Formats: sequence, C-alpha cells, structure tokens
Amino acid sequence: MESDEFKANHPLLENPEGFSPLYNLLTNSKVSLVYNASQLNPFNSSYFVWIDAGYGHGDSSIYPSDNQWFPSNLISQLHKVTFMTFYENVTKSKHCQTPFKSPNVCIIGGFFGGGTMALQKFYNVYQDTFIEGLRSHVVDDDQTYVMLSALKQPMLFNFVKGVWYDAFKLFH
Repeated sequence: MESDEFKANHPLLENPEGFSPLYNLLTNSKVSLVYNASQLNPFNSSYFVWIDAGYGHGDSSIYPSDNQWFPSNLISQLHKVTFMTFYENVTKSKHCQTPFKSPNVCIIGGFFGGGTMALQKFYNVYQDTFIEGLRSHVVDDDQTYVMLSALKQPMLFNFVKGVWYDAFKLFH
C-alpha cells in the first residue's frame, strides 16, 4: 500500500481501504467468520447474519424501537446471500463492473445474511476471488470482493436496493 503503483490514480487514499492493511484484513474476514459460525452452528440455525459492530455509527433511531427484530422476509431467502446495494440490478450497473480503486460504492458491506448452504457457496467463490486478487498483487475491502463474486455467480445473490443503514427498515 506504500508503493507508488498502489497509490497511482487511487481516489480513496483518505479512506481506510486506501491506507490500512489491517482494515482490509479485518473487512475481508467477515465472510470467513460468518461461514465458520454457520459450520459450527451451536444453535442449529438455518440462517446467519453479519452486522458490523459499528453499524449505524451510534444512531439508535435505525434500530427497532422495541429492540425486537424478526427479518422473516430475509430468512425466506435461504438459497441466496442477501446484501444491500445502492443500485438496481447491481451486477449489470456500469458503475460496478470494475470495483477496484473505484469511488463508486455498489455493495453495502455492513450487513449481509444467508442460509447455511448459500453461505458455503458464497464463502468458496469469495475466497477464490480474494486469492485471485492477492495473486495479482491487488487488495481492497470486502465490498469490492463481494461485487467481484457477484459478477462471477449472480444467481447466488439477493440484492436489495437501500442505503447504508437500512437493514432494519428493509428486512422486518
């Protein structure tokens, strides 16, 4: 990340994915953490969700007022991995075809979920995509690798248009 090649024409050098290797390592660990939880499955669950620890940046108004959340419309999508996105038909959007070093955020990475089988498929394609990036000496945050995974296997994903902190509003 310190190389001139990495910094060349990079519009996001002020963002963590542009200057912090640890940030990229952490964000790219989400998929493995959820996949591992789905394999251990101590509660015999059929659906798993990731929510960033800082989701909402302290704005309590995004959470259900009664602190109860049952995302039945999300859980009904067991065979897919659900992500929120800024674009309709994200895998066809011209803004999302080349996500490396892109200022266009397509995938909202702070929240995702899927059934155990879908998560296993997602984990496999995500890991392959991430390793390809490393072999090409390219690193970025999780949203980039999710987008690249979706371009490879669009039928594995359920994309729902929203904004950063819409999870509790969209999935209820």
